[in-house]
Amino acid sequence: MHGFLLVNKPYSWTSFDVVKHIKKVLKSNSQNPLSKSCKISKVGHTGTLDPIARGLLIICIGKYTKLSSSMMSKEKEYLATIRFGEARDTDDTTGTIISKRTIPELSETTIKEALQDFMGEILQIPPMYSALKLKGVPLYKLARKGKVIDRKPRKVQIFEIELQDYTPPLLKIRVVCGKGTYIRAIARDLGEKLGCGGCMEALTRTRIGEFKLSQAIDPKSISSSQDIENLLISDTTIEYAI
Repeated sequence: MHGFLLVNKPYSWTSFDVVKHIKKVLKSNSQNPLSKSCKISKVGHTGTLDPIARGLLIICIGKYTKLSSSMMSKEKEYLATIRFGEARDTDDTTGTIISKRTIPELSETTIKEALQDFMGEILQIPPMYSALKLKGVPLYKLARKGKVIDRKPRKVQIFEIELQDYTPPLLKIRVVCGKGTYIRAIARDLGEKLGCGGCMEALTRTRIGEFKLSQAIDPKSISSSQDIENLLISDTTIEYAI
């Protein structure tokens, strides 16, 4: 069994929860004496989504796990909701509030002008609560112990960023970006730029490269290896190459 499985990651699930669920389904099938397949395929994913986020997660199965790095390099599209007026230690609403500020009168023109400063190649400081590692230890584990480490700004690419709606204190934006971009960091930095602080309230990944959220399935509806096999996206040309 080889291919990509397009999943709509639910709120509160981690990316690993999805992988674990798929592995569990495959393992259950392998233990079925009537099953033709007794070998469990390798399973991985192509880019972490935070538990607060929903949306497209590409699961690689079998030979396609070798393509995870190339899939991570594809551009991604997100719909994000930013809450102005507060900053949090996680840069999203799951964290502890570290400051609250009054939101100034913000016109859509002012916000659009601020968003333009995030276009192109920019420097972004990753959130302290992130999977980036320091000497092999994920930063979020250090953050949970109350440690804050200086993080070097990293170059990321923003191809498109647009305002979709502003109803104070919530701003909705659409972002198309490259590998390694943290939408939480955009929420934080935009809030600082506008003088009121900000954090991410909701996030949905709608596209990875040519794959769209509309093609994805709720992982809770997958209960058998036959479900997985029926949903796999594969290409014999790709399989031959890997």
